[in-house]
Amino acid sequence: MKVRGVVLLAAVAAGSLATAQQSLMETLLEKGKEARYAGVRDVSFRRGDKTVTFQERIIRSGSSLRIEHPPGSPFAGQIIVETGSMRRHYLPDQKIIRELPRATASFGRELVDPFNRRRGEWQEAKVSEQVAGRSVRRFEHTGSTLGSVAVEIDSEAGVILAREIKDRQGAVIGSFRFRAIKMNPSLRGSEFRLNIPGVKVVRIHDELKAAAAELGMKPIRIRAGGFELMSVRKIDSEAGKALLVQFMRNTDRVTVVASKKELDGKTLRALVRGRGNLHVWKKDGVSLAIISSLPESSLKWIADRVSA
Repeated sequence: MKVRGVVLLAAVAAGSLATAQQSLMETLLEKGKEARYAGVRDVSFRRGDKTVTFQERIIRSGSSLRIEHPPGSPFAGQIIVETGSMRRHYLPDQKIIRELPRATASFGRELVDPFNRRRGEWQEAKVSEQVAGRSVRRFEHTGSTLGSVAVEIDSEAGVILAREIKDRQGAVIGSFRFRAIKMNPSLRGSEFRLNIPGVKVVRIHDELKAAAAELGMKPIRIRAGGFELMSVRKIDSEAGKALLVQFMRNTDRVTVVASKKELDGKTLRALVRGRGNLHVWKKDGVSLAIISSLPESSLKWIADRVSA
């Protein structure tokens, strides 16, 4: 009994330590929400079997953000401005500005929550290196069915200066790292306006309507529950054409897949296994699926409120 008690106390202590470390991390991230800075970071992400790398120039003041892609980038000339609840994305090759809802959750909670919903925990790693000349605290999340993630947070300002995400096999699927950053620069305020003459403004509901019409469907909507339309994407594969529509409510992310052709529930379940739940059904000649980390009972409730 004594040995068992010691083991139990050690387990509780380890759990308390992990909780304290995560609390520290969240406190830093909360502080970072009010930070003002300008910098340059190197970004990479995996697209298929290739890795795309580029630089971003960033200006941030509290919740206002501006990202520019310099010459030489695969996204050269693109500008993203986020203010309030709106995200505006300038695409120079199409001569349009896309207006999208900004994610309603804070960046810190979006980072922490998806990994908390799987096994594993946040731990602070003991490192002495700096990022862009700034002292950082490094936190790592491992033991998750999603893979692993590491972040390096400015010890003073609470800004995430580096992040690396790996899949379940340990391969890096996305990362960024600041190479230069200046805290508390002088800003005019016009940095967070995006007024470009001669371009067309395209809103997210217009994109949904056009994409659905192209596939011979009605726009996908969730009629209750406070879900906000976040993104629209058309998929054209060997299995046929489909519409992928993403909604968010706070930190809850829901993806609805719609197709005129029968969706293969078995294949979809294999794809989402360990990453979320799935509900498949039909309505008015359209095959539909919901993918989310929400409980299956919630997915059925949402499905009854999807119009298609």
